[in-house]
Formats: sequence, C-alpha cells, structure tokens
Amino acid sequence: MVQSFKPLISKVILLTVFILSGFYTTFASATQPVFDFKQYAKEQGLGNPFITKVLQDRQGYIWIGTQDGLYRFNGYTFKAFKHQPDQDNALADNYIQHLFQDSQGRMWISIYNGGFALYHPDTETFTNYRHNSEDSNSLNNDAVMAITEDRQGHLWIATLGGGLNRFNPDNNHFKHFRHEPHNRQSLSDDNIYIVLQDSQDHLWLGTRHGGLNRFDQKTGKFTRYQYDATNPNSLSHNKVYTLLEDSKGTLWVGTRGGGVKPV
Repeated sequence: MVQSFKPLISKVILLTVFILSGFYTTFASATQPVFDFKQYAKEQGLGNPFITKVLQDRQGYIWIGTQDGLYRFNGYTFKAFKHQPDQDNALADNYIQHLFQDSQGRMWISIYNGGFALYHPDTETFTNYRHNSEDSNSLNNDAVMAITEDRQGHLWIATLGGGLNRFNPDNNHFKHFRHEPHNRQSLSDDNIYIVLQDSQDHLWLGTRHGGLNRFDQKTGKFTRYQYDATNPNSLSHNKVYTLLEDSKGTLWVGTRGGGVKPV
C-alpha cells in the first residue's frame, strides 16, 4: 500500500528538477540588482570545468568536487587533490560525487567509483573506505552518492546499487541495509541518490526507481512513499534526485518529471 505524507510531516512540497542545457534567459527589470560574475577556470587553477559539489568548511575554505579531482580554494589560489596510483593515502579515484563535513569538523568525500574518503588536514592525506568482497565489514558498493550524519555520530552512506550503509567512525564498523523483494518494510530500491537526516531524526532516502523512503532507526524498518495514480496525495514520481528540509521544517522532494505539488 502506498503511504501518504500527511501523518508524518506538516508540509511536503514535491519539486521537479530540470536540467537545462544550452538555454539562456535574460530577465530585464528596472529594479533588478546587477551582479558581476567572476569566473574561475583552468587559467585560474581550477583544472576541471565539470563541478559536482561545492562546500565551505568551518575554516572558510571552499572545497570544489569535480569529475577530475578535488580542489580547495583559499580565496586566492586553488590546491588540487587527485588520485595517485602509487599512493594509498591519496584519493581512490578522481570523480568526486559529494562532500560532507560532520559535527566534529571532519571532511568526508564520496567518490563515484572509489568508495568514500576521510581527509586529514594535518598531513593533507586521505583514508579510503572501499568495498572488499572478502570482508563483510566493509562498504558494500563503491558508487557512493551521498553522505549524512545522525545525532549519534554515525555516517549514513547512500550508494548506487548497494543500498544504504551505516558507518561508525569510532570503530570503522559498517551495517548494511538493502532491498528485500518480499519485505515491504525493507528499502524499496538499492539505487539511492540522496540521504537526509531531518530535524526530527527521520532518515529520508531518495531512490532511482523506488520513490521516497523513511527509515526508523529504532525499529530498523523502512516506510515507502511512491507514486500512485489513484491517489492525488501520493508522491508524483518515483525517481527522487534531491531532498531539502527548510527552516520551517518543510521537506522539499526533488523528482524527475513529477511536477510541483504542495501536500
């Protein structure tokens, strides 16, 4: 049975994410402020133009994830961090998918085909966490899409194909959560694009084909919210790309092709 949003959160807005390529619109208004844009590209030290994530850390540095390495900007110059085949303490791969700074100020980097990594600022090196088929206590898939943290300090690792991983940084222990075909209270899809911990300690996951999931850490059960053509209050599309909780506690759900709908 497809769940409705209303019993769980006061307001949900379903937002469709559109990718527009080669389309430019100019808005003219007498009262519109004028902005000057400064471009940073290869000539300024940013070696790859395909930006996947931007984050400012607590020290004020701007971290930029690209499809060909990680860059740190101090306001004047860029420093590049890249995969080095002969160095175990370098990034495992150059395709940076996501950046996350936890409650202790640690920087975590998710790598599309290289697991995820912890950055050590004193040595400017990395500890990599990857899937190991011979170790059941390892990351269960190297295509890491997103990372978040709960109030207990656990990291939740969303993967594309391996489901959800809970990671304890204190003892390096992993716990895996995957789709079970005959269990409606399991994860609806092992392909996860985004994971969000909200202000009420709910863990939300957006999936490729399985809609939206809410995970109850106390029971270990998932509740699924999926498109239902017979229910106007259901999720408008089962492909969920992005999630955001705003300052009022409203959850914004970004889908592909589902339109905009307040609930």
